[in-house]
Amino acid sequence: MQSLMKEEKLLSLKDKVFIITGASSGIGAATAKLLAEKDAKVVIGARRQEPLEKIAAGAKAGNVLYKKPTSPIFSK
Repeated sequence: MQSLMKEEKLLSLKDKVFIITGASSGIGAATAKLLAEKDAKVVIGARRQEPLEKIAAGAKAGNVLYKKPTSPIFSK
């Protein structure tokens, strides 16, 4: 029984942190959503900001983080 509990804890994604680039669409977006549903903490990044906002808004509260770019390099 203890072995099973240890294995379940190892497989749990709760509070594990994942960083996903290219998270605005496709596999990156799907992975971010799935990990957030499994209670992982997900940091997402991509060139397009609007899709990231939608992903963060649709995820479990506090499980997805992104930061709006502040550098003029990213505003082109």
